[in-house]
Amino acid sequence: MRSMVIATAGHVDHGKTSLIAALTGISTDRLEEEKKRGLTIVNGYAYLRRGDDWIHVLDVPGHERFIKNMLCGLDSVDLALLVISAEEGVMPQTREHLDIIDLLGISRLLIALTKIDRADETMLELVREEVAELVSASMYEDAPVFEVDSVSLRGIEPLKEALFGELEIHAARPSFYPRLAADRHFKQRGTGDIVTGTLEGAPLRKGDILSLYPGGELFRIRGLQVHSQEREEVLPDNRVALHLSGRDHVVLERGDVLAQKDVYAISDEMLVRVRKLLQMEGDIRMSFYFGSRELKGKLRFFGEEGALLQLEEPILCFYSQRAVVRSESPAWTLGSVEVLDPLPPKGRRRQRERTARLLEAHTLAEQLELILEKYPWGATEAELEKERTRRFSLMEASFAFVRIGGRVFSERSKARTLREMEERLASFFEKNPLRFFIEKEEFRSRYFKSWPKDAVDALLLVMQEEGVVRIEEGRLILIDHVPVLSKEEQEWEQMLLQRLQEAGIQPVQKSELLKENPKLSEIMRYLSDKGEIIFINEEFIMKNSWLNYVVNDIIDAIKQDGALEIADFRDRLQLSRKYLLPILEYTDARQITQRLDNKRILSKETLNGSDTDCR
Repeated sequence: MRSMVIATAGHVDHGKTSLIAALTGISTDRLEEEKKRGLTIVNGYAYLRRGDDWIHVLDVPGHERFIKNMLCGLDSVDLALLVISAEEGVMPQTREHLDIIDLLGISRLLIALTKIDRADETMLELVREEVAELVSASMYEDAPVFEVDSVSLRGIEPLKEALFGELEIHAARPSFYPRLAADRHFKQRGTGDIVTGTLEGAPLRKGDILSLYPGGELFRIRGLQVHSQEREEVLPDNRVALHLSGRDHVVLERGDVLAQKDVYAISDEMLVRVRKLLQMEGDIRMSFYFGSRELKGKLRFFGEEGALLQLEEPILCFYSQRAVVRSESPAWTLGSVEVLDPLPPKGRRRQRERTARLLEAHTLAEQLELILEKYPWGATEAELEKERTRRFSLMEASFAFVRIGGRVFSERSKARTLREMEERLASFFEKNPLRFFIEKEEFRSRYFKSWPKDAVDALLLVMQEEGVVRIEEGRLILIDHVPVLSKEEQEWEQMLLQRLQEAGIQPVQKSELLKENPKLSEIMRYLSDKGEIIFINEEFIMKNSWLNYVVNDIIDAIKQDGALEIADFRDRLQLSRKYLLPILEYTDARQITQRLDNKRILSKETLNGSDTDCR
């Protein structure tokens, strides 16, 4: 089963609707006003079918006043059929429609000269020359031209065969996740919401759940139809009607996008490539036509070709998505934008630099390297898919990813990240030369607070494997770093140890020591890292050997006498409450003892033989 979507384009009254009727047998004029005036106002839909092959046909208005309607749904078109009347030749809307097709990146074009039975040979020759001039020096220069008449049906069969020939060579877009931009919506009694649009990305099945972008409301597919035929499954590149069930208070509108939940980006700012037909001014409010939706926004230019697009409301957006840009008054088609980065970094300088590099990134490998720069901690598969709108399996087939934990890097991004982490670690010990280690959590919160914790942990394990760092009990030890005391610092060390030795089991106030010598702070940290002294709390310190003596005495006392009050410990240790309470709070925190009302008992861990050594 193959399918593709085509759209007509051309000046008003050049016979687009009649041509579709001659090709398909279906009239796309649905409104009474359209039938009365012989003028297409809103988009119409028809199809050609041959066996299991479908060509879905979108008929667009030709009048300049209905350009907004003409733009609805054009972004999902595979081929354009440019219709030019042999009676009138190339007209203003012929040129504008061709410009719009080009701006949207629709690369395949067929040209139909209609009403040939009403034009003499001289007029026909003149129109042929106009058409050749119209497409000369463009990517449509070699587009085939078919001369047809929708009344006599002359030339209709060759055009129809050419369309099916195009279907033969039609290459489906790369598989991603399903999405549908609603170009029509209505409610039906007993059925619920019905939306129509062109399915892109991946198949849909009855019972699938779709999410509204933006908004997040969920809808279940109750039924699927392709041109009034019920289906259990619909493939991409098909026009489809969805029967949906969801919350009654959610009102769907034309332009809403339904897609699989959490797989597409939502943004109101994106970096874009700009193509100009007419001059565009930065910071001027303009209209941007994404899919079936018109949005207002402004461009902030970074040079001639790159810009930051700022929309007034967020939308589903993805890499390579295009939108036509029109001025508000007068309503002229100014050009188009193509999304380069749907989730740009903050800061104008970074955005300007990134845009310049994105404009020069022509290969998938170059683009992935730029995406990974935004994820120094590594990107998940889902994040990469959302950034590049391509399934990870397809990217992995042509790009060498490196996996660390649950994230992926390139060789370049991995080396860059590990280098940054090593430099941060070295910088810490350079500024703190007497430190033996830094706590892993302190390292993360100090230098990489915005990074996911599991990503930092995984990268640190790589650094350990590479012999840069050693991880012990949540501490990071830089392999090449050895703390060395100066002669003066050695004297301070001995003085401090002597002071604590003389204090015995009585804790010493840190603030008192620092009043005598403020430089003792680093010596305290150094001795603490070595395990020779213990910080009982923020204020008191003790020599390790004395603290262990006190802890063991407390354990022995409770084992001998049972639960004891503070007064009992005071009498036994001959310590005032000022010094005793911090020690008991320390043993509680270490789960050596446990407070029960006003008494202390031994914790389950101590009773079970857990290590009570104070380090």
